[in-house]
Amino acid sequence: VLIISGDGNCNHCLLEIENNNLYPILKYFFEKKSIIGICSGMQILFEETHEDGAKKGLGFFKGKIQKIKEKEIKLPNVGWRNIKKFKEDFLNIHDKNFYFMHSYCVKDFDKNECIYYSNYFNEQIPSIFKKNNSYAFQFHPEKSGLNGIELLKTVLENY
Repeated sequence: VLIISGDGNCNHCLLEIENNNLYPILKYFFEKKSIIGICSGMQILFEETHEDGAKKGLGFFKGKIQKIKEKEIKLPNVGWRNIKKFKEDFLNIHDKNFYFMHSYCVKDFDKNECIYYSNYFNEQIPSIFKKNNSYAFQFHPEKSGLNGIELLKTVLENY
């Protein structure tokens, strides 16, 4: 399992992947093994990002990373958020809280790939995606206490 952590800028991450010719190994892990993408490590797995200008993403998941609309919403979205399931799965984490810290989220995504979401004010935030044996988390399971530890353990045990 390859874990791509995230506390940074998507465009910078994608530039480093390009400069170091890492796309083939990432594609191999996505197709044959497993990737866990966390926050910006999740966002780079999508088709494109609009953080600091438009840039093509890795394209493993369908969707675009765009800034959360600021109306009455304070950005970044920082704090503990309850997640809800879009569809049945084995993770069994419906209504548990996880720690979020982001200003961008996935839009125009494949509803078959998204399994959980959260709400931030009136904005629905797609929060967990699954495709092949890979997972993409908008939140930080590693900063989410026992819920995050249990989630990562469940994912790793079912790989």
